[in-house]
Amino acid sequence: VSSNFGMHDSSTGRKKAKSEWCPNTKEILKAQDPAVYNLINDPKYAFPTVLPNADYSFYTFKNSDIKTF
Repeated sequence: VSSNFGMHDSSTGRKKAKSEWCPNTKEILKAQDPAVYNLINDPKYAFPTVLPNADYSFYTFKNSDIKTF
């Protein structure tokens, strides 16, 4: 999935792709494994569409954040 975002489209990503995974870009993934590419990009399966931004800061919950059933 991360290759589909282009996360590994760099010289470091290409180097790691040789030992960890093959397709390091969306285009290579589509050419190499169209079935997986189509699965990842089919909205009915709800795969992530954006990379996390690595902002895992502290959050204080308020009473209004809590939903009850």
